Amino acid sequence: MPSSPPHPESEARFTEAESLFGAGQLARSEVLYQQTAHEGPHAATACYRLGQISRRLGRASEAGVWLNQALVHNPRWPDAYHELALVCLATQKVTEAVTSLHKALEQEPSHLASRRLLADLTRSLGRWREAVRHYAELLPLQPTDPILFQ
Repeated sequence: MPSSPPHPESEARFTEAESLFGAGQLARSEVLYQQTAHEGPHAATACYRLGQISRRLGRASEAGVWLNQALVHNPRWPDAYHELALVCLATQKVTEAVTSLHKALEQEPSHLASRRLLADLTRSLGRWREAVRHYAELLPLQPTDPILFQ
């Protein structure tokens, strides 16, 4: 059964939430995202944004719940896996962060933020061969990045 078109009020709330989020007004956008997070065409994005907001406001466990909900809606979303990795790192769950970054890269091998974070993370863990491989895979994606040549 096809989904029904978004209700105009829901569409307007989501559009306003995106505008507020872009302007850094997290608290105000959070309220509007919560109103669109449970159903409709913007549910996945609303859950993702709520995860971002929660992480930025230091509510890591809540952020994880929202990001996992976004991934239920769209399990092939590399940005959501990357954001979830940041939440895992904030809560000292390094193994889970590495797993989430690998999932992001499974979806999009050229996801720069995930590739960079995974390279840096594996280097900090002393997993040198893996780190070198990830840095080597970054090189063709960012051939002029001076950080890669330090």
